[in-house]
Amino acid sequence: MILAACVLLAVYLVYFTTWFKSKTLLIYHTTGTRGLALRNRQPGVPVITFALESSMRLTEVKVVAVAALATNDRPVAMWHLVSISNSIPCKSFRYGQHIQGMKPFVASSPAKPLETNVAYRLFVTAGRDQGQHDFTYTGQ
Repeated sequence: MILAACVLLAVYLVYFTTWFKSKTLLIYHTTGTRGLALRNRQPGVPVITFALESSMRLTEVKVVAVAALATNDRPVAMWHLVSISNSIPCKSFRYGQHIQGMKPFVASSPAKPLETNVAYRLFVTAGRDQGQHDFTYTGQ
């Protein structure tokens, strides 16, 4: 009876609680230079700021063209960072920014300039939690 109760408890915890499920991250973006310190900005890289609902230790950040996703299962990323070991918690970051504790997926590969009026998709992973956000750079 005790074994059956433990099995039922385990089934309940896995299927009816959120303890073992990954969370979907909410991501927002803004464009433009208003109020931003642009000291270490790369030339030609747009100023797009992404914000998360709360501070998180990011493990992967990737930007891909949406059209490339439709035609290719492994599209070339415009910007791709992965965690080295322990990234610092952050709530917002700019496109192309160096995030402390993360490095480019391909060594010495900076963020590529975005084309105007092209749809892009940002993928963010923070441990088990994942999120994605579509945006279009309008050239501002």
